[in-house]
Amino acid sequence: MILQERIDKKLEIRVTVVGDRVLAAAIDSQAAEVTRDDWRRDVFQAPHLVHDLPEHVAERCRRLLRRYGLLFGALDFILAPDGEYVFLELNPNGEWDWVEALTGLPVASALGDVLTGGR
Repeated sequence: MILQERIDKKLEIRVTVVGDRVLAAAIDSQAAEVTRDDWRRDVFQAPHLVHDLPEHVAERCRRLLRRYGLLFGALDFILAPDGEYVFLELNPNGEWDWVEALTGLPVASALGDVLTGGR
């Protein structure tokens, strides 16, 4: 069992880091009752939007991946009502396709660039 402190949410943030590119999506889990505690209960009930992540948070994401020697990672955050970004986890094999489909963030293109020696 994994237990964690309950944190009030304004939004949930999925950050996908590919190389040095940081792509962030806001998941409005608070928009529907079924997703308030966990947006994964019905991913399509929670609106997804491109999110402008503050540069200091983006840089910390990049540094975390570099520290672990990773070129890819999916990071989850809660954006608290007071504006604090609360880090939850880093998944080095995290799913990203649904984020691209719902927001248009160019994750596949970024992966292609990294795999072919581009950006």
